[in-house]
Amino acid sequence: MSASDAPQGSATVLVVDDNPDARRAVVRTLEVLGHRVLETGDPETARSWVLDEEEGVDLMVTDVVMPGMSGIRLARELGARRPDLRVLFISGYADQDVQVDDLPLAATAFLEKPMTINELSAKVAGLLEGA
Repeated sequence: MSASDAPQGSATVLVVDDNPDARRAVVRTLEVLGHRVLETGDPETARSWVLDEEEGVDLMVTDVVMPGMSGIRLARELGARRPDLRVLFISGYADQDVQVDDLPLAATAFLEKPMTINELSAKVAGLLEGA
């Protein structure tokens, strides 16, 4: 899919991944889709951006496995204060058991890395449609 074929979005999406190459790939795809993208490898920075109303984060895309704080723990903590937050969990571990049913969030989904632009676009659109 080329940039001209991609559906256009307008959400503010925060990408949290400690792997700079993986993070950059997701960021580029989201930018091609027309979203405003914030990026960090640090869960503490992610927390402050999500809780900052001026940033207006609509969706967080987070790696599941990160040093210091997992993406699931980050989402659980943020969901307690921002239950309207939508979260897309991503992981390169095919056998990763991602239990997200009990998280206090508006919507969640999971996507295995590496992903295609079509897969990422569909998951992001699905999560944002209910926003």
